[in-house]
Formats: sequence, C-alpha cells, structure tokens
Amino acid sequence: MVNTPLTLLTVDDEPGMRRSIRAYFEDYGFQVHEAANGLQAVEAFRTHRPDVILIDLNMPSMGGLDVLNTLSREAEEVPMIVVSGTGELHTAIEAVRKGAWDYVTKPISDMDVLGHVVDKARERAKLIRENRCYREHLEEEVASRTEELRRANLEERTLNSLGLLALEQTEITPFLEKLLVRLFNSISWLDPSSPGAVYLCRGDEKKEELILAAIHGMDDADLDSIATLGSEYQLNNILDERFSSTELPRAHSWFSNYPDGRYCVPVLQSCKLLGVMMFGIMPHHQPDEQCEQFFRHVADVLSLGLLRRYAEQEADHLAYFDALTGLPNRRLMQDRLQQELERSVRREAFGALLAVDLDRFQTVNDALGHAKGDLLLIQVAELLVNNRIKAHTVAHLGGDDFVMLLSDLSQDPATVSYNARAAAENISASLSRTYNLQGNEYRPTVSIGIVIYPTDGDSAEELLRHADTAKYSAKQAGRNTVRFYLPDMQSSADYRFNLGKDLQNAVRQEEFEIQYQPQVDNTGRLLGAEALLRWRHPKRGLILPEQFIPIAEETGLIVPTGDWALLQACSSLNEWDRLGLPESFRRVAVNISPYQFRRPDFTERVVHALHETHCDPRLLTLEITESMLMEDVGEVSQRMDILRELGITFSVDDFGTGYSSLAYLKQLPIDQLKIDQSFVRDINRDPNDAAIANTIIGMAMGLSLSLVAEGVENEGQLKYLYDHGCQIFQGFYFSRPMPEKEFAAVIQSGMVNIK
Repeated sequence: MVNTPLTLLTVDDEPGMRRSIRAYFEDYGFQVHEAANGLQAVEAFRTHRPDVILIDLNMPSMGGLDVLNTLSREAEEVPMIVVSGTGELHTAIEAVRKGAWDYVTKPISDMDVLGHVVDKARERAKLIRENRCYREHLEEEVASRTEELRRANLEERTLNSLGLLALEQTEITPFLEKLLVRLFNSISWLDPSSPGAVYLCRGDEKKEELILAAIHGMDDADLDSIATLGSEYQLNNILDERFSSTELPRAHSWFSNYPDGRYCVPVLQSCKLLGVMMFGIMPHHQPDEQCEQFFRHVADVLSLGLLRRYAEQEADHLAYFDALTGLPNRRLMQDRLQQELERSVRREAFGALLAVDLDRFQTVNDALGHAKGDLLLIQVAELLVNNRIKAHTVAHLGGDDFVMLLSDLSQDPATVSYNARAAAENISASLSRTYNLQGNEYRPTVSIGIVIYPTDGDSAEELLRHADTAKYSAKQAGRNTVRFYLPDMQSSADYRFNLGKDLQNAVRQEEFEIQYQPQVDNTGRLLGAEALLRWRHPKRGLILPEQFIPIAEETGLIVPTGDWALLQACSSLNEWDRLGLPESFRRVAVNISPYQFRRPDFTERVVHALHETHCDPRLLTLEITESMLMEDVGEVSQRMDILRELGITFSVDDFGTGYSSLAYLKQLPIDQLKIDQSFVRDINRDPNDAAIANTIIGMAMGLSLSLVAEGVENEGQLKYLYDHGCQIFQGFYFSRPMPEKEFAAVIQSGMVNIK
C-alpha cells in the first residue's frame, strides 16, 4: 500500500477494533498511534501529527463529532475518516460537514476496503497539497512582480489582472474567456475586428491536434478562419522540431507573426505544449521585444492557471469516482440513488439496485497478485458499463463490490421483479467468462443481491445495506446465484453483526475451548488428533467454527484467537507428553487461518507458543489451506522451512477443493494431505467423488506424503478408503470431537472404540 513510513491515528473506545486496525496497517508499513476517546485523540494529533485519522463517533468523554469540529482547522489537509457502527445518513452528513473525508460503517467485512478508502483519501490529500503549492507559487509570482508592476505600463498592469484571475476558482472555459476579454480590453494595439482565440491541445497515440477552447469578438466567418489557421499552423509550425526537443525553444522561436496579421503564441509547461493563443494585430504594427516579453508572461500565467484547474478537476473527480475503474464511488452512488429513490416515489415507478460480487475474488489476489486482481476489476467494470442492460449508474464501492442502479423498470411490482431478475441473470452470464490476465486465464462466477425501490428501503444507505445483505445470502446459498432481499435476511445480518461484537468480548474473556477429534488407523488405534476450536457463548451456548471464524477473519480477531488456540494445543501436548503418549501417537494438528499465515511475524508467533509451553515441535502439525500455498511460493516456502527445521510438519486441509496443483506439492515442504469430507460422503455412490479420492490417494502415495481421510461416518466409507491405500482416518464413525479431559483418557488407552 505504501512505500515510505506513514503515521496513522486510530480513535475508538473498542480495544479490539483498535488492535484490528493496528494489525492491518502495521503490516503495510504504517506507524499506528491509538486513542480510546476524543480527548486522547486531540492530544495524540497535536503530539504525533499523523498522516491519516480513523475515528469512531460514539465514544466517552468526547465524541467523534466533537473531535472533528475541534480538529477541522488544525487538520485541514489530514484525511479524517469516520469508522463507526452508526450508519444513519444524517450522522454521516453531519460528520462530513464537520470535516470528515469519508465514512465507513462497522463491522468492516474486509479490511482491504478500509485500506482502499485510506489510499484514496491520501491521494486526494496529495492533490490538495499540490493545489495549495500551485496557489502559493502563483501568489509568490504575483508578489515578486509587485514592484515591477507598479512601475510598468498598461501591459504590466494587465498581467497583474490576469494573475489574479488565474487564482480564482473558475472552470477552464470561463477562465479562458475572461482572460481574453480582459486582455483585449486593455491592449490597444490588438485588432478589435478580429481579436483572437485560445486553443488547447488534445491528442492520442497517433496524432495531436488543437481544439477551439475560447474566442472573443469573432463572427462565424472569423471563427472558421481562425479554426482552419490554428489547425494548419499547429500541424505545420507549432509541433515541429522546435517544440519537440527536450530543451525550451529559443525566445525568438516562441512567436510567429503571419502575413495576414495573425500572431501565434505557444503555451508551454515544462516543454510540453498545452495549447496556443492566436491574436489579430493592428495593421502596420510590428511587435517589438517588449510585446513578446509581455506575451511570454501572459502564456506563463495562462499555463499555471490551466494546470491549477486541471489539478482541481482531478481532485474533484477522485472525490466522487473510483481511481482504479473510473466508475462512480460509494459517495456518488449514494447521492444518485437518493435522487432516484425520491423521483420513483413521485412517479410511482419501481427501480432495482443490484449488488454484484465476484465469487472468491481473494484467491485471484492471493494466487496471481494484486496487479492482476486490479486488471480483472477493470475488465469487469468495462463489461458492466457496456452491458446491454443500460444502467442509470454503475459504481465500484471497493474491493470486488460493484453496484448497478436500474431505474424505471416498471410501475407494476410483479413486472419489476421479473425485469430485475432477468437483468441480473444477463449480467451474471456476461461476467462469467474467461478473462486473460496478462497470460493467466481466470473464469469467475458472480453472486448478485437485488433490492426493489422504493419498497425495500426508505433511504439510499438502507437500500445499499439491504442489497449487500441479499448478496451475502446469495453467497451463503452456494455462490453463483441471485437473491432478492427479504426482511428476514436483515435479521440474519443483524445476528452476524451482534455475533461480531460478542466475539470481541469472547477474545477478552477467553470463552473459547479446544476439543480434540482422534485420528486413527482402520482398527481404531490412536495415531493423533485434530485440535478444533469451539466458542462457549454465555447466552447462545456452543457455537461452531463455521459460524464465527468468517467473522473473526473479517474483523482481524482471528489473529489473537488463533494464537490462543495454538498456545492451548501446545500446552496440552506438553502435558500429555510428560505423562506418556502411546507409541503409535504421532501428532496433533492445529488449523492456521490464511490471515495468520500472511502476517510477517507468523513464524515468531509459532516459536513463541512452543517456547512458552515447552512443547516438543515434533508433535505439532500445522494445517493450512490450498489458497495459502498459491501466494508467493518463495516466501511461503521460506516460512515453512523455518518451522520445519524445528520439527513441525505441514498438512494441506480440504485438499481437492481449491487450486490443487502438483507444482506446489513438489516445490513446498508439505508432509500430509487431507481428503475433504465432501469427497468422502458419497464415495460409495458417486463415481466422481470416488475418482477424485482415488486421484488424491495416488498423488499422496506417488509423492510419499501421508494421507488423512476426514468425515468418515460409516464402515463402507472406511473399507473403500482403506482398500485403496488410505491409512489414517478421522470422523464420527470413530469419535466426535471431545473435550480435553475426555481425550486424555483416550490417550491413556491408546484406542478408540469403533461404533
């Protein structure tokens, strides 16, 4: 994200949120300072002068809105981004009025979204600083010439007027028109019958031409003449070798006085031709050196004014458009959606909002790199814009989240639902194609959530939230599908939100526990176990990993949670080893999240757990997923080698469900594969599952890797797997996961009683 150290201040009364933000941004080189309330935030800002501020609104002592109000003048060029669980539109508007640059609601499903918002804010801040530098430069130019202007003639006083004009906040065309008017009203020797025009360059890869940007005092005949003359002299004289060299042209070559009285002045900036000014000169008037000097100053003022306005336009563009795709961003989409919502109510017409998400997009970034992930997003954006479903607005909200606004679909509720689904199916089909990502082919699927307005929400923010909920429901249904928003979906989303808040307390209160599921041979002899994390919620009871692990990963809490699980498993291993393990017992496997594995200090955290518990590393297996292996193979291999030298082994969990590849099996220090239970479940009935399982067994045997079949639930599955070469089994047929004390008794016996 960043190449040089930057400072970030996170202000939040929730320690877990501050830790999540610190963990994420420190990985990208930021120096992070924390504040638990508004008073600490003001003090921290004045002490550290951070480059970016992330601030919550609801805090004790001094709320976020008060902090924004206090720092709005001191931090005028510092991006202040609200990160709050308060999602009401009026609160967001009030925050922006008090100085907030952007507004992100909690919980944050993907920290990369927050990182993207911070990047865009920094780019905008950079442009604002550059604009200020331009303004200061122009002011210095005007100031440095004050004494000269006081002594100068009419032309010099005109320059002062034009310089002040260049400082005004005016769009390009009005600026040029005002410049021409002031110029011709002041200079007596310009021809009033055909005063002149300003042209600006517009080019492409093949040619560069001039377009008429502003004129003054011309009729249609004069306009045609000037346009023809400007284009002719542009191509034949202005863009010749004199203006293509790396050095500035000589002074005398800056001007061309033509026989018909036209006087042409190039407008340059760092040897780049921005445009050309063309004037009519009074008959018999020969421009002298003083006139040429004056026009050089006019061209300087004009070029600086143009650059300043280009910078302002770019800053305004970045405030409302996504820098990667060029599409409207969340802010502009919300504005347009609110307008469409109000219009639909007045017209009694229905429209639809489609939330479009690429399934498993993170695997593209992990496997191919962020540059190719960005290339995929750009291609998807182009397809959405050029789709035959003509949307009112297509927006990119960040990450792989796109939104399409379809207005005036129908005045009949049943018809609008049909039309919206048809549009969604068409979009899904058009996006589910093979993309060429600089030599790598990738074919994604798409999940789409649909809301109908105005029935599904009273505000733009609510509609966007409901569309996101419907999209998440589509993903939960297996991805590659379309779902309409239903009110009970929001209940599910609220459940996830509340579970996320409870999860923060669970980390602090250590409400987790480890259960162990035995790994055995075909006779039930104990060979090892898998350590499985469970959450004993004080009100909801036992919560399984598939319910809370995704939330932990989204919020960054997976790191402290995973550290705790590893520490507990190592501590138990050491105790069992001290009391004496069965001769057949090999190892305990602990699952590692991709978010843990990607951290730069991952190996240090594992080593710390071993040293803290005095655990023998030869008894520990780390289970990782295939997607983790598809990242930078060199870096992954280096981390694995460091831990493998200590005696730790690595197992690939759920093998066959991702990017199964012989290449990384050969390149990386992998010791074991686990056949996913989805292939074991119907292995006696489904020839495809049986073929996949046989292939995995063959790969493991060919590469001398050990193999574990998980999800074994009956004798038929066991017999098939054993007959085809699998030696280690795990599943309900042998034992359910059990608490630590129960598993300690199994260790003492060394056997599991087969049902």
